[in-house]
Amino acid sequence: MTKNAFGRTAAALALLLSLAACATAPPGPTSRAGAWMTTADGGQLLAARPALAFAAGDGPAGPPVIAVDPRERHQRMVGFGAAITDASAWLIQNRLTPAQRDQLLGELYGRGGQGLGFSFTRLTIGASDFSIEHYSLDDAPDAAADPNLTHFSLARPAQTVFPTVRQALTVNPDLKVMASPWSAPAWMKTTGSLIKGQLKPEAYPTYARFLARYVAEAAKQGVPTDYLSIQNEPDFEPETYPGMRWTAPDRARFIGQDLGPLFARQGVRTRILEWDHNWDKPEQPLTVLADRKAAAFIAGVAWHCYNGDVAAQSQVALAHPDKEVFFTECSAGGWSGPFEDSFGWLMRTLVIGS
Repeated sequence: MTKNAFGRTAAALALLLSLAACATAPPGPTSRAGAWMTTADGGQLLAARPALAFAAGDGPAGPPVIAVDPRERHQRMVGFGAAITDASAWLIQNRLTPAQRDQLLGELYGRGGQGLGFSFTRLTIGASDFSIEHYSLDDAPDAAADPNLTHFSLARPAQTVFPTVRQALTVNPDLKVMASPWSAPAWMKTTGSLIKGQLKPEAYPTYARFLARYVAEAAKQGVPTDYLSIQNEPDFEPETYPGMRWTAPDRARFIGQDLGPLFARQGVRTRILEWDHNWDKPEQPLTVLADRKAAAFIAGVAWHCYNGDVAAQSQVALAHPDKEVFFTECSAGGWSGPFEDSFGWLMRTLVIGS
């Protein structure tokens, strides 16, 4: 696309996003919609534009006619939002005054025109690449095995993450919470480390109890777990931060034989999401969902943006229309292009495509 085309896309998007105001406007001969514009050259960033007026009888020569058929339904959105990482929670709790913290969380989670109305967030179970240090929720002394989970502790998330989530829930009680581990505890893995490796097969029942315990004890601290993926990016073993490779057949075995039945026995209502990785390997979630035992416990499939095409979401959804579709991660970094390129990609791929 040219820069002008990006600008036109931005203008169209601003108009599209503003139409919700029309739907809730008081009845009358004229309705107005607020409009804000962002352009790819960065010249305008959420810049306020004149309000758009829509009147009865508008035709081809005037503003566009918007026809809404409430009988035609498409996707139902669970929510929109962002992760509350160890790093962001630490900053919110330690670098903001109480007044600043209230203002920020109000801007992010506030509803009714008081804020962005974020309604979905993602937490890490243990450390991620956005943590101050590497840790799990069960680090026994001398890295010893702890099959009885004697050393299981939520002390770290209780310091900054959980207080931030609780305050966000106070601002928006409808906030949905997802949790994802980057790695199982080191003593459960083939490497004996949070870095790289796989979950030992003999540790599957223990890891299921570990995840169920996280859900139960987080809830006692006022942090629900509405959704859970069993592994962040299971087809990737990062070199410098916690990660764990987990093949599709083995994930299916774990969900179908260990975690799913345990959740059922305990009455855990947390919904399990499969994959939680990129668009480039739809065969992975398709393999897991082909396992009937596993599929019975899986609510949906989660996706990341870093490789592949967003159309993979539809490929899997069409094969399994009973499963929900979640887009759970995309962040910027050294791989991101200039703003004018990234902006167009974000609009096409994330805002519209996903």
